[in-house]
Amino acid sequence: QLRADVLLLSTIRGAKQVGLYDAPLKLYELLFVIPYLFGGMMMPLFMRDRGVDGKGSFGPRLRAAVTASVILSSLAFAVVFVHAESVIALLAGDGFAASATPLRILAAAALFAGISAILRFAATALHVPEKMFRVDVIGVSAAIAMHLLLIPTYGIVGAAVGKLCGDVVTAIGALLVLR
Repeated sequence: QLRADVLLLSTIRGAKQVGLYDAPLKLYELLFVIPYLFGGMMMPLFMRDRGVDGKGSFGPRLRAAVTASVILSSLAFAVVFVHAESVIALLAGDGFAASATPLRILAAAALFAGISAILRFAATALHVPEKMFRVDVIGVSAAIAMHLLLIPTYGIVGAAVGKLCGDVVTAIGALLVLR
């Protein structure tokens, strides 16, 4: 899912659109990696809370981890949403002004991708990574379907919305599987 949007965008719309999309995509990856690393740091605590016999509960810690991620990601989203034009101009230059709207959308997608990342570590702690794999397949399928539907008409905005849809589906699926 991380590169399906770029591949489809390059095939359907061309190199200029990929270039415009690359700057907000790099920021998405940066926003997404922070909760991913946080989830990795929580993994030993998830395992400890689970217990040797597998009968322990790490629900409270998992809720706290997801809540912390949502709060921090929401703050990052708010800043990026309000200042997208300035952020893009600072990082990529004035020629990337068209990338501001995809940046806003991808900042929201990063919030959901972060939730999924933490839940992925929880699934591993519970020894049910196959359930997350199924959720990932559904999320990737939703993203690709949205990319194919939206990129031809909306270009980089359609690519960003497709990624957002995939990340939302994956996060909701992970929440349902691990509830």
